[in-house]
Amino acid sequence: MLAAGERTRIGSGKLPPAPATAAVSVVLLGAAGIVRTVAAGAPSRALCRAAWGVSAVFLARGALLVPADLIGGLDDTFDRLDLAIYSPLCLTLGAGTAIVARSASPTIRADEAGSSALTSST
Repeated sequence: MLAAGERTRIGSGKLPPAPATAAVSVVLLGAAGIVRTVAAGAPSRALCRAAWGVSAVFLARGALLVPADLIGGLDDTFDRLDLAIYSPLCLTLGAGTAIVARSASPTIRADEAGSSALTSST
């Protein structure tokens, strides 16, 4: 039960439970692995799509929570840090991931074109 005056919106000043924090850490490590694999070269189409997904999640998180912070007010430390650091960082990570995914896409298309030319000529 909520106490009188307790905020229930995102950024309520309360830390998330430890299992939720651990889950986010695992997901971020997975996302980092995807981006690193794509950046290392010759990724599969599925990994390239996964990198685009990582980019979309970071960009959405960075862009969508800014209005929530502004509308809800900057009452606590998390809200101020989110607006000043976390959201811009997510936007930067999303843009960087999009650059990596886009640079890998021509490689995939060229490899597919080369392999289809080989199969059609045999």
